[in-house]
Amino acid sequence: MKALALVFLFLISLNLQAETIQSFQVLKENSQMHLIAERFEVKERNKTGFLVYVLKERVAEFRKLAPQAKMLSSDINLNLKNKMALAGYHSFEQIKKMAKVLEMTYPKLAKVVPYGTSRKGLPLFAIKLSDNVEVIEDEKKVMLTSATHGDELITTEVLLALTESLLKGYDSNQRFKKILNNTEIYIILVVNPEGFTRRSRYSGGIDPNRQYPWPGHPNRRTPVPAIDSIMKFYKKIDFDGSIDFHASGKMVMFPWGYTRDLIQTADHQVFDRLTTDMAKENRYKHGPISRVIYVAKGSSADFYYGHNSGLALGIELTTSKVPRASRIPGVVKEASEMTWKYLEHFSR
Repeated sequence: MKALALVFLFLISLNLQAETIQSFQVLKENSQMHLIAERFEVKERNKTGFLVYVLKERVAEFRKLAPQAKMLSSDINLNLKNKMALAGYHSFEQIKKMAKVLEMTYPKLAKVVPYGTSRKGLPLFAIKLSDNVEVIEDEKKVMLTSATHGDELITTEVLLALTESLLKGYDSNQRFKKILNNTEIYIILVVNPEGFTRRSRYSGGIDPNRQYPWPGHPNRRTPVPAIDSIMKFYKKIDFDGSIDFHASGKMVMFPWGYTRDLIQTADHQVFDRLTTDMAKENRYKHGPISRVIYVAKGSSADFYYGHNSGLALGIELTTSKVPRASRIPGVVKEASEMTWKYLEHFSR
């Protein structure tokens, strides 16, 4: 009973820190949509317009641009403020410990690789997966990330489960063996530990997935240490591809996000064929970020692709950023096949 009480108090302490974010439906006829997209987060496109997330403190500013917008939720973070909703989800401390356990359990296949610290000194780390993990081989290098937005808890659970599947199945699953024998995979379970530990979408009040450079705009509005570190890490390893997992919306997307213009090389066809194949099983939407949702400047996929033409994707998983714990295995299954298809692209 004492242990349960401690868990109860721990969950409450986390929940009290989650910010209040309201969601609105903005009609597609709104002439200020381009300004809304620059200042707020356009989460998805639907039949009548756009779903937009707005911090409660900025609703008055938003209303000046969209006075007719319909409020859909007065607080999308209610689950994060419900002490029982987080049961079944891992804390950052647990994630760190599990990474070390995987390294010790699979010493030939897994290795924890630090790459920096957050604004408040929290560790930033990746788990490298490879059949010869201590050696940098002449193989394609891929980065899979989650929890760029710290409140999208399902993304970390999914990526952790996929990591465990690859390691546990290496000896018995020929598909996994081929992937790990021919690819070096770096798993970053928590991109934004500042937000994740607070169950906050942001890092210091800043949206981390709007702070990457994009073509023609090398300087960000407000640097975020966790994003600075992952950009340096990406350049250091010089990844051939990446998936940044988000939630929610059921979308598989690729550059560009900062403009509606299409990539003017054969890369567009590569992206289109691959995401079509990845999306078909779960009937996810797929295509360029700016056309599937709206123009979004400063996203990870644009920076990664713009740096070295890496095969960079952004995936919006399932229909909730914190589904009840009983749904986690189903979301993992939903993400599995498209992730394996993506990794197989590099292990041929």
